[in-house]
Amino acid sequence: MCDIIYRKINKKDYPYIKDMMNQNFYLYEYIEDKRILNTFLNSYLYNCLAEQTFTMVAEKDGKAIGVIMGNAKEDYKLYKSLIYILKGVYYTILTGIKAMIYNTNIKQYKGITLIYKKLMLKADKKFDGILTLFVVSSDYQGGGIGKNLLKQLFDYQSKNSVNSMYVYTDSKCNYKFYDSNGFKRLGQDTFNVKTANKQFDLEIFLYEYDF
Repeated sequence: MCDIIYRKINKKDYPYIKDMMNQNFYLYEYIEDKRILNTFLNSYLYNCLAEQTFTMVAEKDGKAIGVIMGNAKEDYKLYKSLIYILKGVYYTILTGIKAMIYNTNIKQYKGITLIYKKLMLKADKKFDGILTLFVVSSDYQGGGIGKNLLKQLFDYQSKNSVNSMYVYTDSKCNYKFYDSNGFKRLGQDTFNVKTANKQFDLEIFLYEYDF
C-alpha cells in the first residue's frame, strides 16, 4: 500500500476516527441511543487525546483509515493536554446529562472501566508507557497498516525511555493482533453486557509490551 500516508493528526480526522472507534469497538452496542452516541464518542476521543503524547494517522485518499495514540510518561506535559482534558470532561458530563434526559442506561461502559482498574490492581506493576488508542478501518486491515503504526509508536517510546507499556482490549476487538506482535497478556476478566436489546459476555484483557 504505497499510497498510504503516515502523518500527524488534525481536526479533520476526528469524524473518521470516531467512526472507526464506533464500528471496530462496537460502541453502538453499549450506547444504543444515537442521540447520546456521538456525544459519548466525543468524550472517548478527547479523553484519549488528553492521555497521549504521540499520535500517528494513516491516510488514504484524503481520509484517516487508521490511528495510533500512545504515551511516554517522561514526555507528558499537563499544559499540552489541558484543552483535551477540559473537552473530555465537558463531553463526559454532557453524555451523562443526555442519558438522564432520554432515560438511557450508560452504566455498561462504566462497568468495563471498573474491570480495567481491577486488572491493573491484580497485575501490580508500574508502567511508563501506554497504548491509548489503536484502530484501523476494517476495510484496510491485514495490509500492514497496523504494524506500521505500531512500529512508529515503538520507535517513539524507545526514544523516550519507555521500558514497559500497557493496553486494554477485549474479545470484540482484534486482540489476537497483540498476541502475534510481542505483547504479553497479564490478565483477563469477564463482563456481562446487558442492554435493552441484547446480552452477552465480554472478555476483557490487559496486555503489556516490554522494550
